[in-house]
Order: sequence, then C-alpha cells, then structure tokens
Amino acid sequence: MATVKVKFRASSVEMKEGSLYYQVIHNRLVRQLHTGYRLFPSEWDAGISEVVVASGTEEGRRNYLLSMKTAIADDLSRLRSVIARLERSDTGYTADKVVEVFSSPADCGGFLSFARQLIQELKKIGKRRTAETYTTALNSFLRFRGERDLLFEEVDSNLMVEYETFLKGINVCPNSSSFYMRNLRAIYNRAVERELTVQRYPFKHVYTGVDKTVKRAVPLKVIRRIRDLDLTLSPVLDYARDLFMFSFYTRGMAFVDMAYLKKKDLQNGVLVYRRQKTGQQLFIKWEKPMQEIVGKYDTSATPYLLPIIRDMDTDARKQYKNAAHLVNDKLKKNRPAVRACHTADKLCRAPRLGFHRKEQEHSDFHHQRSDGTRFGEYHAYLPCLIRHIGRGQGQQPYSKITVIGRKICIIPAHRTDSKKAIRKMAIETEKLCNLKHLFLREVFCKCKDTQKSNKRFTINEIYCPSE
Repeated sequence: MATVKVKFRASSVEMKEGSLYYQVIHNRLVRQLHTGYRLFPSEWDAGISEVVVASGTEEGRRNYLLSMKTAIADDLSRLRSVIARLERSDTGYTADKVVEVFSSPADCGGFLSFARQLIQELKKIGKRRTAETYTTALNSFLRFRGERDLLFEEVDSNLMVEYETFLKGINVCPNSSSFYMRNLRAIYNRAVERELTVQRYPFKHVYTGVDKTVKRAVPLKVIRRIRDLDLTLSPVLDYARDLFMFSFYTRGMAFVDMAYLKKKDLQNGVLVYRRQKTGQQLFIKWEKPMQEIVGKYDTSATPYLLPIIRDMDTDARKQYKNAAHLVNDKLKKNRPAVRACHTADKLCRAPRLGFHRKEQEHSDFHHQRSDGTRFGEYHAYLPCLIRHIGRGQGQQPYSKITVIGRKICIIPAHRTDSKKAIRKMAIETEKLCNLKHLFLREVFCKCKDTQKSNKRFTINEIYCPSE
C-alpha cells in the first residue's frame, strides 16, 4: 500500500521561506506533490513532520500557519482516500497514478466532491466565512440527498424543486431555504467557471430572494432589567450579560467585531474599528459603562480588548465561534429573568425549579399575564420550602400560591400557622425566586384566619417577636 509523508525543503537563500511538499511512495517508487505552502525553518518540526506555531508569533502569521496546518491535514486525508480507492480497484496502481488522481480536476468527481474541495480551497486562502456558509448549505443538502455523490448532469431544476419541497416539509422558513439555495448556486457557478459542467440554470424555479421580516426591538425597560440583574452566583451568565450590554452600548456592534477589538483601537476616548463584514471604519465615543465592562476582566495576556479570544496559541476564529455559541445559549437561558410573563410562567412550571408537580385536577395555581389577563391554571406546590410548618404533627401543609404579573401571594394551608412560619415561607420563596433569576415586585401573604380574612402582610410585616 502506498504511503504519504510531508517534507520540508529549506530555501538556498538565507532568511527566505522554504516549501512543503508531499512524498508519495509505492513499491519503492517515490513521487513528489508540490503544495505551494511556504514557511521558515523555525516553523517546521522535522521530527514529527508538523508546522510549529510559536507562542510569540504575530497574529497574521499565526493565523496563516494555523490555516496551513488545517489544509495539510485535509490534503493528507484526501490522499489517503485516493489510495484506499485505488487499493479497492481490481487493477494495480503506481505512485504516479496516486499523484495523477489527486491532482486531476476529474478527482472532483461530482457536485458534492467539488463542493467539498471548493470549501477546502476557500479555507486555504483565508475566506473562512464563505467556507462556513457553503458548509452549512452543503450539510442541509446532504440531509436531503444523502452522501452519494451526484453527477453535475443530475443537478437540475427538478432536483432543486424537490429539495425546496423537502425544506418546506421540515418547516424551514423561506429565508433559510433561500440562503441554502443561493450558496448551492454559488458552488454550482464556480464549477461552471472551471468548465466542469455547462450552465443549465438548475435554480431558476426555486426561491432565492429575501423576505422582509417584522422589525423586532427590545424595550428599553427590558435592557435596564438585564443590566440590573444580580448574577454574582452565575459567572457565565454574568459574562454573557456583559458582552450583550457592551454590544448595546456600542450601537449594536456585531459579535465578531467585538471579538477582534484590540486595545490599540481605543485612543483618546474614541473606539475606532473596521467591520469584519464590510471593512467600513466606524468611530464610537468611549463611555463609562463600556469601561466598567472591560475593566472587569483580565486581558493582559492578549492584545484584545474583550475576553473572547484568550489563547494566542489557538485558532482565533474557533475561539470567537465558541464564545458566540456560549453567549447566545446563556442569553436564551436567561430570558425568564427579563420578561415578566416568562417570569411567572417559569415559576409556575415546577420542574424548571426542581419542585414536585401535582396532578391537574388539584390545580390551584392561577397564572395571569402582567396585564392581568388570565391564560391558564397551573398548580405549584413548594414542599421543599414549607415542609412541616403547620402546627399539626406529621402534616405536610401545602400553601396555595397565586401569581399576578410579578407579584406572589401565599395563602397558608392552615389558619393556625404562626406568623413566624409564614414569614419564613415567604422569605424562602423570595430567596429561591431570586436565585433562579425570577425577580419579583412583591411577595405577600393572606391570612386565612376568619378575623383577618382580608388582611394581607408583606414580608417585612410578617414578624412576631413573641413567638
């Protein structure tokens, strides 16, 4: 079986970059494949045949070397795939045949193989965002068509109409469907440019436009509520909130632009940066809330302003994407803390808070929207909070809890419950709600004593020193 090695050839001129090549060996016959990758001797480890990225390497050079490592791994994977395919064939093969198949445009095979090769080419030249969008579209198409490659002649209008129908069937919105179609069309047009196929306009009968969506904006009071949340018990949520607020303070700066902000971009009270997407230069006055967020985190080990890209030896884009996923996930989980209707809804859904939920026929939890309109009855018992507070021995009194907007009313199960026990129950309820970021406007109790049937107490009033 043929083997492949990665070799480095140093330049004959001192202080100039050398070149990498692949060595294909089969039946003692050696052939070389030139890669076009160039690097200095100090950036190559001959012992393990691998590119080395030193810790003090300048950012642009580091990204270039990291992308080179990825490209080499992809090339080796493809070479091994070619060799395995030739091994499975009945006829013998030579090292020349391996080089020929690897280098030939025909090795692009069909549409799917060409798409994968194009994605790798884009990664090599630094167009990683385009490669990512092509990958997303290709993965969607693979879910529809499977892994079997397609001849370019099979990529026709009928196939794309079937694909669009498939997307509608799994409830993909028109804009997402159009996104996939436009990217697949771009891949197909690249193949036409390289004369791998002729233009048959397979996308002429599918939607490739962009629907206008409803403008959505978060009210300022919600932004203030997010800002004022006490998240000291959850550092990850606090981190997500800080990055969200920084984006808000900087006129909705994109997360990718935030990730690549550098300390040198902030001078004389003005933040100057270029958008990653368009290259447009923007100027933002530096305000106190921005500095408070930046000052919370230690970024002394990096040239970046925010704690998104933290490791200088790891791919910066990978770190940015991981942070973006983390922040988006935590913001979704934190959503109940910033919407009153969600606050009450999450509270009444007992499993969310780890409570036991009773059967529906015992429902005594009335949940209303913040505007006062009722939209359902739930039951919510808090056995972990009010266990054994009744005077009766061995009893498990469950209190009725009513939520109206962000107010909670607790009605003790027994009218003989002491004020001290009621107060404890109310305070513990409030503590638990705050711990779960379900911030309440008020927690109060209604006494079931016949003499005080309409009497209500706030937490501070429920206190009896004599008990």
